Amino acid sequence: MHDNIDATDSGALEANHHDAHTLEYQTPTFQSMPLGDMVEDASEIVEGARTLEGYEMRVGWEREQAIEHGVDKRPTESVDPDRQDMTTEVIERINGEQEELKHQYETAHRAETAEHDRAQACREEVTSDTYYQETTLDETPEVEGQSESPWTELSQDEVASVNQGAKQLADRFEHETAMGSASMGKLLAQRVTEGQNPASAALNLKDSIEQLPEVKQPIASIDPFNQYATTIEGTIDVLWSPRGAGQRQVGLISDESNESIKITVWQKAGQKPTLHEGDKVRVERGKVNAYQRSGKWETSIAIDSEARIIHLEQGDGPAPRQKRMSDEPRQAPWDVDSRAHSWANQHEMGSTNE
Repeated sequence: MHDNIDATDSGALEANHHDAHTLEYQTPTFQSMPLGDMVEDASEIVEGARTLEGYEMRVGWEREQAIEHGVDKRPTESVDPDRQDMTTEVIERINGEQEELKHQYETAHRAETAEHDRAQACREEVTSDTYYQETTLDETPEVEGQSESPWTELSQDEVASVNQGAKQLADRFEHETAMGSASMGKLLAQRVTEGQNPASAALNLKDSIEQLPEVKQPIASIDPFNQYATTIEGTIDVLWSPRGAGQRQVGLISDESNESIKITVWQKAGQKPTLHEGDKVRVERGKVNAYQRSGKWETSIAIDSEARIIHLEQGDGPAPRQKRMSDEPRQAPWDVDSRAHSWANQHEMGSTNE
């Protein structure tokens, strides 16, 4: 039907088709405004509103961040509690800070009026009854403390005794601590200058070193009330079935002096080696506890997640313990009796039937 339309008529149809898409929206406000132009104007209005709202929100956020981080944008006066661009917490914080600043200003003003030097008064209060009180800024303050070289206060015989004791202690704890003869000697010399004789100073220093958590300690010297952790070496004498659900193993361990102590391995300690009667072990950083038995205080060692059990010699005795899920043997997936193997067979058979 359109075979007789020439080029002019074709151009007219195309123009009419274009005009059909530029619809006019007739209202008292928008007279003969194309719908496309109206939508663009409306978009600008909405975008402008969003920009204004976003600006106010950003300003409020920046103000909150300034207050939160203490920068120079902090308000210099109280704010209206009914403001909408700040949270109640921020408003209360600002007003509280302004009240505190006002109070500090009034205090400083009264001190200035009374010619009271607040800085000097603060220095006098801090340094009163101390060694700093009689010093000036150009002087080195005299403070209590250990002398740099306690050796100068010892006699020749005391120096010889201290050196001998330091050598013995360094040999005893050679593999337990990083302190050598020099460090041991200085500690001993300091104790001697404080009034102890060299023999007592050596014994007291030995006991102090043994109470370090990583140093092997005789069971007899463990203090359950003043120690948090200890390291011991001994033989597992006996084990019995735990009564508590949270206990893994419970028994007695004794050291080379035949002193024994209760040892408890807890379930939450993690994957710790299983103890057998007759095992010789080293327990590092075991937690020291005290418990009452027959009205008498006894000491125990608890094995938690931080403690370590190192087997020095394996025993062949029984190993009673509370079982856990990891103790049950698990079948390999390729085993014909395993669940994974059974599921694979069923899945393969179902696919074959289909």
